[in-house]
Amino acid sequence: MLDNLNEFIKSLEEKKVYVYGAKGQPWYVYNYLRLKGVSVEGFVVTSSDGNPTNVDGLPVIPVEKYEWDENSVILVSFQFRSKPFNSVFELLVEKSINNVIFIPNPMYTEMVNTSVEMAFDKGCLSIEKDLPVEKDHSIFAYKDDNGDKYYWRFAYREFVPKKLDDMRSLFAYRTPITEFQDTYGSYYELKRLRGESKSAIIKKDIYMARSHADRDTGLADKNLKDWIVPIQVGAALTDKSIYDLKDNSGDNISAKNGNFSEATAIYWMWKNAPETDYIGLNHYRRQIDIKDDDWGRIADNDIDVIVTRPTFVPQGNGAFFASLVPKCDVDFFNRAVEEVAPRYSKARDAYMTARFYPPCNIYVMKYEHFMDYAKLVFDVVFRVENMYEDMGFVRKDRYMGYLVEALLGIWLIEHKEKIKISYTDMIFLEK
Repeated sequence: MLDNLNEFIKSLEEKKVYVYGAKGQPWYVYNYLRLKGVSVEGFVVTSSDGNPTNVDGLPVIPVEKYEWDENSVILVSFQFRSKPFNSVFELLVEKSINNVIFIPNPMYTEMVNTSVEMAFDKGCLSIEKDLPVEKDHSIFAYKDDNGDKYYWRFAYREFVPKKLDDMRSLFAYRTPITEFQDTYGSYYELKRLRGESKSAIIKKDIYMARSHADRDTGLADKNLKDWIVPIQVGAALTDKSIYDLKDNSGDNISAKNGNFSEATAIYWMWKNAPETDYIGLNHYRRQIDIKDDDWGRIADNDIDVIVTRPTFVPQGNGAFFASLVPKCDVDFFNRAVEEVAPRYSKARDAYMTARFYPPCNIYVMKYEHFMDYAKLVFDVVFRVENMYEDMGFVRKDRYMGYLVEALLGIWLIEHKEKIKISYTDMIFLEK
C-alpha cells in the first residue's frame, strides 16, 4: 500500500481520515487528499498550545481528546527518524492510539509535487514534463492568445503550505508573460527564432566551471563542443589538477572560491579571457542548452544575452534572496549598490519585488555586455567584502555566489530597453 500512491488513496475510501499536525508539512498531505477527493475529518495535534482550533473549517483535536474507532485512521507525514517523527510516534504508542499510517518520505514528496502540478495544470497554464529540469523542480508554461508558450522554472518547495487549487490565482492581475516582460523586457524564446546556421563564423567561448571538490558525474566532459572551455575554479586551493585552464592564472581571485564559488571564473573571464563575439558561463552539472545551429538564430536576431529559463518564486525575489543568506548580507548588498553603483538602485528595487529571476549564474552574452556586467558584479561584491573585512569577519559559505546571482537579474533589468534577451532550457547533468 505504501509503495503506490494511487493504491494508498484507494485504501482510504470509506475511512474517517485524520491528518496529524495542523501547520507546515501536514498541510500538504491534507491539500493533496482534498484535491484527490478524499474526505478529511480533521487534524490531530500533540497539544492545543500554539495550534488553531480549526483549519479550513475542520476541527483541530488534541491527541488526548481524539477518539478513534476501527474505521478511523491517522496519517503522519513527518520524516522518519526526525525529532517530530520520534516524539509523535512515542506519543501515539503511549496513548494506545490505533490505526496510524506513517507516510514514507518519497510518497510525501510525490504528494507535494503532484498537488502543485495539479494546481498549475489549469487553462492557459500547464506543466511541461518533456522539458529538462533538475530534481524537485518543474517547468510551467503560459500559452498566449497566439498559441505561443513561454516557460518558467520553479521549485516545489517554494510553494508555502496553503490551499492550492488553481495557480492562475497567483496571476490574478497580470498574466505571467505580462508580469515578466514588465520587469525584464521582451521574452525571446530561442528555439522559436528564425536564422541561418552560422556557428563557424561566430566567435564564442563558453566557460564551464568545475572545482576539484565537485563530484565527478563523468558526464560534464563528454562530447564537449569546441566552443566550450573547461576551467578549474578554486585552483589556488589545491594541488589537484582537473583541467589545463585554471582560475589561478593571470589576475585572479581563485583563493576566494570558498565564498565566491563559480564567480571566481567570472572574475578570471573578466580580467583574462580573450575578446570574442560571445562569452558565457556554464557549470559542470548545469549547462545552457545551445546547439550548433542555434548560433545562427542568435546572430540573425542580434540577441545580446541568452539565459536559462527564469525561475518563478511566488514570495518574490527579495524574500527568496533573504532565505539564502543572513539579513545583514542583504543590507550590506543594498548599501553597496547605493555606494558604488547608484544607477542600478531602481533596477535593484525592481528585482527585489519581482517574482522571476535568472538562475544559477549561467548565461551567454556579447563580449561588451559581459565586460559591463562583470564590472557591476565586482564593484558591488568587493564593497560588501570590504564591509565584512572592516568588522574582522572571516567566512567560507558561498554567500558571494548568491549576491552575484542577484546582480545578473539586476543588470538585465537595468538594460532591458537596450538589449534583446533570449531564453532556453537548462541541461542538468546527473547520473
